[in-house]
Amino acid sequence: RKPSTLKALVVFIILYQHSAWAETADDCLNVEEPGYSGGDRQCFGTDPVGMVCGWDGAAEEAYCEVAPSGLRVCARRRGGGRCKPDNNKPHTDKVHDREGSGGEL
Repeated sequence: RKPSTLKALVVFIILYQHSAWAETADDCLNVEEPGYSGGDRQCFGTDPVGMVCGWDGAAEEAYCEVAPSGLRVCARRRGGGRCKPDNNKPHTDKVHDREGSGGEL
């Protein structure tokens, strides 16, 4: 009986881990496009959090959020709209958020 209990536990752990990694509509996505015309579709350190940063008025509209690194990032919920407060830390690889300095790696 113990082997079947162990198998059930392994299956439970695998399913639990998969659900933790699954994409959800509430994922906060970095949608920056460095170098886009007029500085749109990216955020800089001087931009207020919550400012519309791209796709103004469209379903894809995005907003400035703060990444775990403290840098401003143009982001939106996977399901559309602004990232929810409990999940608003989009990932970024950029090294700074100064305007006109090429923050990408």
